[in-house]
Amino acid sequence: MSFGSVSEPHSIRRVSAKEYKTLTKETVLQKGLDHRKNNGLLPCPDRTMATMAMIESETPTTTTSDAVEFRQAVSYKLRHLTTTMTFYGRHASKSRFEAKKGQQRRAAACVNICIDS
Repeated sequence: MSFGSVSEPHSIRRVSAKEYKTLTKETVLQKGLDHRKNNGLLPCPDRTMATMAMIESETPTTTTSDAVEFRQAVSYKLRHLTTTMTFYGRHASKSRFEAKKGQQRRAAACVNICIDS
């Protein structure tokens, strides 16, 4: 963001990516989610236990033009739907709420930095 007209010298105010992520608490929230994904064992449809990180990393992509691959991806997601809903259920709603508050806080903080600097 900059203040002033084109012909006059004026200051430029910036917010770095690190400041941005700190203001929104994005890093802290992501670390918490990653910890839950890697450490919590969840029951899978084939009667085994897996972490959410494993389930998500093995999910086939749906961005394909091949109908067979797309069906396999949808089938995989539907097989693991209960597990995913259990993981991202009520407990995750607080995290989503905190992330939304972080977005609002980010906008306000960036404006304050630009105005007050």
